[in-house]
Amino acid sequence: MYKPHSLEEVAVLVSPQVASRLDSERSYGVWWYNRRDAQRTRVLNENLVGEQRYVTRTRYVKKPREEWIAVPVPDAGVPKEDVERARDALRHNEKCSPGDASGSSPVASSAVPSAAEHSWQ
Repeated sequence: MYKPHSLEEVAVLVSPQVASRLDSERSYGVWWYNRRDAQRTRVLNENLVGEQRYVTRTRYVKKPREEWIAVPVPDAGVPKEDVERARDALRHNEKCSPGDASGSSPVASSAVPSAAEHSWQ
C-alpha cells in the first residue's frame, strides 16, 4: 500500500523532468525501482528417483539506497494515517513459511507418519 505524498514531497525524490509533469492538485505514492539485484545460478539437482536436472536458483541482494529510483504512482485514496497504522501493525510480523529449513511441512510432518514410524513386519 502506497502512502500518499504531496507534489512537494515527491518532487524532491524524482528528477525535475518527472516532477514538472505531475499534477499539483493530486497526491502520489512512491514505488522504488532498482531496490535489489537478482543473482541467478543454475545448479544440478537430483530428485528422489535419482534423475538429474538443472534448476535455477535466485538470490536477491539489496542495493544501496542511492541506487534506488523513485517512481510516482497514482494515489490509491487511502488516508496517510491509515497507511501508517497498517504499516505499524505489520512491522513486526514474520514471514509465513510452509516448512522449515529441511523442506518439510509442519502440517504434513505432524499429520502424516513417516516410514520410520511404521513397523513393516
